[in-house]
Amino acid sequence: MVLAEPMSNEDRLELVRLQNLESCFISLRDSGPSTVADIAAETGLSRPTIKDRLQDLIALGLVTEVGRVVRRGQSSGRPASRFAVSPRAGYVIGLELGKHHERIVVADMANVVRARYVFTADDRTSVTDRMRSLVTRVADIRSTHADLGPLLRIGAAVPGALAPDGLMTRSPIFKEWTGQNVADAFARVFDVPVVLQNDLNAAALAEHRHGAAADASDVVLALVWHQVSAGLIIDGAVRVGRHARAGEMSQLVASADDRMLQRWPSMPDFLETLTAAEAGDQRSRELVEEFALAAGAQIATLLIAVDPDVVVLYGPASANDYVAELVANAVHAAVSPPEDTPLLQAQLGADAAATGVLIAALESAHTQFFGEAGTPIQQLIEAGAPATR
Repeated sequence: MVLAEPMSNEDRLELVRLQNLESCFISLRDSGPSTVADIAAETGLSRPTIKDRLQDLIALGLVTEVGRVVRRGQSSGRPASRFAVSPRAGYVIGLELGKHHERIVVADMANVVRARYVFTADDRTSVTDRMRSLVTRVADIRSTHADLGPLLRIGAAVPGALAPDGLMTRSPIFKEWTGQNVADAFARVFDVPVVLQNDLNAAALAEHRHGAAADASDVVLALVWHQVSAGLIIDGAVRVGRHARAGEMSQLVASADDRMLQRWPSMPDFLETLTAAEAGDQRSRELVEEFALAAGAQIATLLIAVDPDVVVLYGPASANDYVAELVANAVHAAVSPPEDTPLLQAQLGADAAATGVLIAALESAHTQFFGEAGTPIQQLIEAGAPATR
């Protein structure tokens, strides 16, 4: 067995210094403009330490002083300085490349969303042309938001079975991508790192952090469709699976129903049937009930296989209360004894996937300064910053 070389006292002190640096930044990012006293209360660090770390963060361009605050009852002494994440510290873009649309969200390093964009798309357009159009749109957005500093990351949510290395093993929407490395395709056209995720996994991450499943550890986010696919969160993290097929119920041959595929080749077709059902057309109501039974049976299989804390019903169909109730009833009827696992409608709507990859892009951008999984940054060491702790 090879033993790790022990860390020197100097290295240990440097490690502590950089961890404190990250703690100060996270406090400002999550709490907004703060005084040294505010950060001390949040982090437990000493005020002298915080003052030194704030100077380091200012030198890195990540933090700025935003004014002074006079405390209530203060009659003398110098007002306390307030600090915040710099508005020019950089920003990230989260985008979803969907069959009928492209959604783009812009956020700065303080996790503040600065802009949202939605573009319609023709599903007959090749993925090559879609990518070309996307590059132009991102370039325009970069020009618009140049005041935020450098673009640090792009997060991209795409449909299909996407392996961690970027290989698309199956893409029913963009068939040209099947068997191709999508990460390489994005890397060829963008000059910043791109964080890729399957669209449903991205939506699951967003609903887990900020939506219907915010208090859950294990989550199934099921796209309500006659062939269900799902994004999975296990122990708080996205689960892709060895072959990038976790949650892909649509790959089961038994899930395919030719009648439904012909009747509803895409979501807009089903929504037309739903509109007629809500207007009172009896045949349309019967078809919607048939749709809900098919979706519910597949979601029930996921529920038993994963046994999550919560199932989130996702997609345009599930946003309709009538459909959501039918599907929930079908799920409970398919399981014996009936399950008490909550089945909740998604809260973030059509922005969920773009929001999910925005989160992933922000976390990746954070590692640019602070390293993977909270490992402290090395840039100050390399830059010869003062060795204060």
